[in-house]
Order: sequence, then C-alpha cells, then structure tokens
Amino acid sequence: AAALADEVKALSEANAAARMDLDAARETARLAAEDAARLHARHALRGPETPTKVAVAALAAQVDELERRAKRRQDDVARAVLEAKASAKVEHARAAARHAEALAAKDAQLGRFRSELDALLEALKQAVDRRSAEAAAKHDDVARQNLSFASEAFGAE
Repeated sequence: AAALADEVKALSEANAAARMDLDAARETARLAAEDAARLHARHALRGPETPTKVAVAALAAQVDELERRAKRRQDDVARAVLEAKASAKVEHARAAARHAEALAAKDAQLGRFRSELDALLEALKQAVDRRSAEAAAKHDDVARQNLSFASEAFGAE
C-alpha cells in the first residue's frame, strides 16, 4: 500500500510537471497566433482602401479578437475541468491508498487482539482444568476418608 501511495505521488508530480509544460506551450502558441493575427489585421488596414472598407476591416479585426478571446476562455474552462477531474482522480487514489493502509492496520490490530484473547482463554481454561482436577482430587480424598471411616465404624459390627 505504501508503494502504491509512492507511485501515485510520483505519477501525480509527473502529471503536474507535464501540465505545466503543456500550459506553457499552449500560451506560447496562443501568443504567436495573436501576434500573427494582429500583424495580418495591420497589414490589411494599410492598403489604399476607402474609409468604409477600413472601418469594416477594423470591425472584423475586433470581432476576430473577441472570438479568439472567447475561444481562449472556453479552452481555459475546458482545461480547468480536465485538471479538476484529474485532480479528483488522484485524490481519490490517495484516499483509497490511505483507507487500504488503515484497513490493513486495523486487520493487524484485530489479529493481535484475537491472538491475545485466544492466549487468555487458553490460560483460563488451563486454570479451570487445574482447579477442577485439584477439587476432584480433594473430593476423592474426602470420599476415601469417609469410606474408610464408614468401613471402620460400621464394618466392625
């Protein structure tokens, strides 16, 4: 159970490191995409266009930026949900390992208690048997003495 807990801990740490690397790579990709989109939008605005086309292009660029932000937020929420699920699984595994260890400890404790109780019961049984044997021997002695007395007292007549 301890080995399982150690393995779960090592996997959890490796998972956290991989998540951090993945988040860093996603952030780099996001920033690069945003830079490319901004450059594309600036390039589109620089051409000799009419004011209406420039305004439409600027509005389209703003809409694109809003869509990228919404997508990024949606991705962040999805990633947070996945991380929460992964974290819950890891915590569940840890709790299961802790409970398994606790059960093993309780089983061992019950085994020791059962052994002690069996030893006490065996000692009690031996003590009762010994006392019974002593009482029987004493009773037999008294019976022999009484029989001997009766034989002497009543046998001579």
